[in-house]
Amino acid sequence: MCLSWTWYLSVDMQLYLLAPALIYPLWRWRNKPLFTIIFLAFLSMGCVLTTYLVNDFRTAALNAGDEQILKLTYYPTHARAAVWLFGAIFGWILHNWPGSNGGLLRTRYFRFGWAVCCALLAVTVYANFELVRTDPREYSAVADAFYQVLSRPVFGICVMWVIFACVNGKGGVVNDILSAPMWQPLARLSFTMYLVHCLLIWMLTVANVKTDLHFSEADLFNRAWGGIGMTTCVALLWITYDMRYLLSIVLLAGIAQARLNVSSTQQSVDFSIDEVALLNRHFLDYLVAYDNSQVVPDQDRRCIASLKQLSAAYVRRERHGLEWFDSWGKIPSGLYYANGNAFGNYEQCRRFSWNDVRGQHCAFVALLPNPELAMFQSGLCVPQFCQMCNKDRDVVFSGGVVTAIVIFSIIAGLTLASTLYEVVQIIRNQTVIPLYSSFSLYKNVRGIFHTTPRITDPEKQLSVIDTHPREIIHVPIDNAPGRMDYMGTFGSSILFTSGYLAVDTFLALSGMLVAFNILNELDKNGKINPLKMYLHRYIRITGPYAALILFGVSFAKYMGEGLLWNPIMEHHEASCSKYWWSALLYIQNYVNPTNMCFGWTWYLSVDMQLYIIGPALIYPLWRWGKRVLFAIGGLAVLSMLCVLTTFLINEFRFNFNTPNAGDRAVLTYYPTHARMSVWLLGAIFGYVLHVKKTKGINLPDRLYAFGWATCFAILGVIMYANFELIRTPYEEFSHVIDAFYEAFGRSFFAVCVLWVIFACVNGKAGVINDFLSSSLWQPLSKLSFTVYLLHVLLLMMASVISVKTDLHFSVIDLFYRIWGAFGLSLSVSVLWSALFEIPFVTLDRILLR
Repeated sequence: MCLSWTWYLSVDMQLYLLAPALIYPLWRWRNKPLFTIIFLAFLSMGCVLTTYLVNDFRTAALNAGDEQILKLTYYPTHARAAVWLFGAIFGWILHNWPGSNGGLLRTRYFRFGWAVCCALLAVTVYANFELVRTDPREYSAVADAFYQVLSRPVFGICVMWVIFACVNGKGGVVNDILSAPMWQPLARLSFTMYLVHCLLIWMLTVANVKTDLHFSEADLFNRAWGGIGMTTCVALLWITYDMRYLLSIVLLAGIAQARLNVSSTQQSVDFSIDEVALLNRHFLDYLVAYDNSQVVPDQDRRCIASLKQLSAAYVRRERHGLEWFDSWGKIPSGLYYANGNAFGNYEQCRRFSWNDVRGQHCAFVALLPNPELAMFQSGLCVPQFCQMCNKDRDVVFSGGVVTAIVIFSIIAGLTLASTLYEVVQIIRNQTVIPLYSSFSLYKNVRGIFHTTPRITDPEKQLSVIDTHPREIIHVPIDNAPGRMDYMGTFGSSILFTSGYLAVDTFLALSGMLVAFNILNELDKNGKINPLKMYLHRYIRITGPYAALILFGVSFAKYMGEGLLWNPIMEHHEASCSKYWWSALLYIQNYVNPTNMCFGWTWYLSVDMQLYIIGPALIYPLWRWGKRVLFAIGGLAVLSMLCVLTTFLINEFRFNFNTPNAGDRAVLTYYPTHARMSVWLLGAIFGYVLHVKKTKGINLPDRLYAFGWATCFAILGVIMYANFELIRTPYEEFSHVIDAFYEAFGRSFFAVCVLWVIFACVNGKAGVINDFLSSSLWQPLSKLSFTVYLLHVLLLMMASVISVKTDLHFSVIDLFYRIWGAFGLSLSVSVLWSALFEIPFVTLDRILLR
């Protein structure tokens, strides 16, 4: 077939052509033609059954893509018509069903229907699992035949039941999720996504691979989400007729960019590949001849003794010795292309077992005599008696682990009890008391996906999620020059380095929201209660944050393994165990800025400190009006000048790859006094919006046009200046340029963001306003805080520290991993928010009104 996955279009079109001949008699003579349609459905099922039995087809062969099975039972319309015919009957039932509130069915029948539906789906899925994993010789072909005949119609009927229950108001949280407006844009893209997804996946992740890959569940999940993200982006362009030619150009350009043909400079090498290849064998010979009689302590003596035995077994060509040495890292391909990685086979080493010896993987770094060559990083497989390295670790019931078990168990118990309570109350048609259902997963997940009509409030118009894609560049790769070339492009600059500006978007929006909400409260009551404000804020953000810290000091290090897993996880555990108190007091940007608990959460300290001083700034602004604006503006300028002075005195550079980059972060990146200018500008803008709400601000269209032109021009200058400052060697220009860019660039960027909100509020943003105010973003905005908390840790666990071999860098793989991190973060954030954020927000509203 031409694009074989489009077989469905042929089947669908053929059935569509037959539809009038079936549906018209159903409308004309009502019930009588139903038996004909049912007969045709069973005839189709009988055709599949007969074909399977006659040809002795098996389910495992179908899943493996057997062409004969596909040709006779998967592609033909007559073999797939049963589900379509049942769907036609279901459409007729919906057309004639009396009302949309259950009609003639009582609630207990819907409950029974849901139970049967879930049971049938479970049986269908589990039966497929058993048929695929079990050797076909162990059971009759009749089982496969009946499964293939019944599974698809049963699955289709279950789907129809879900629709039926939702239509009749008995779908509960399932209906809330499926009918959420956030799916509407994706529904419009569904056909184009279906058309292009297989070709894109094949082009971007299969056909263009340049080295073998290491399979893992995390990587599979990442690539699945990456496929969804990339397909959605392409489908968005594909669906627009006027963009099809531009799309072709973009695809071709992307494919060309992904190839990354990089030439390397020839080097004078005085240390050959052959000599590197002999390193491991020399080490074995050394171990065989090593006298370990003087080694202390006893654990080291056992380590050396085991190594000697295995080395001798290899020299004698014994099976276990060969298997052990086979897992070692050998000479890497591309040593002259900056690839010194030879980590060996991590999983083979970890599964190695001989007598009482178990393998554990170690990586060591060797500097070759020629300093122009890449560092040689090799993987060794050593016995478990040896210290360090990656090995199975028993759970140590430390104070952090015990505390985590107790607290998480309490949360789990409350969640179970609260969920059961709400479900029982709903079944009994009784009122649900909010206090008792505050931990209910049913209510909390439903609330996440619940959407309201079009949002016009300015504080809800923009949600920014910084996914920190730069973390991905730390994984070991076999084509470092290719990565360096990409990091020097303008596109990379926007993605990696300009991404730091997303934090300033958060700060600007935070300042705007604080000012806007306090001013509204003052207009309403004439006073505010700062202590109550602080308590509300602390409860709102501390629940999920404390849960993350508790997870980091207890279970995180036991959640996986990899080349970088132990050092990274042990670092997070140590820093959070020592400084959890400063993290929960939101002062670690001053107390321990060089060893923060989850370093990316420095923003929470800055935001909380600014929130605390907010009333002291906003109340005078409400009391005395514009006169206080100059004082707040002066503080913003003073903050900028502080950064400027610090940069000039210490000769800091904007590029983080400089000797004093760590001091720069401590003095100008983390401190509140260095970051508050953006927040203060946001507070001023919140006051402007508040005034606009009561007095109105009318500007002519030409000023809006000028404002948009200026906004885009400033953004362009900021992005391009950032690109030039990063790619140009800092020795080639004065540090004064870095100082002025760092001091004023963030504030100008924030002003542009605030302009976008201002234009949207006043109806002068066109398609930008439609996009930002779409209900699609409502569930995402509810998850934005938990996504921010979790995304870096999840990204590292799934794509960085869990790697067991070096990867091959490509632009396409990079974007796949970014989309994968986004999908993984959203998936986990739904549960994290439902367990640790929403319950405490609910309790706060009930108990601290």
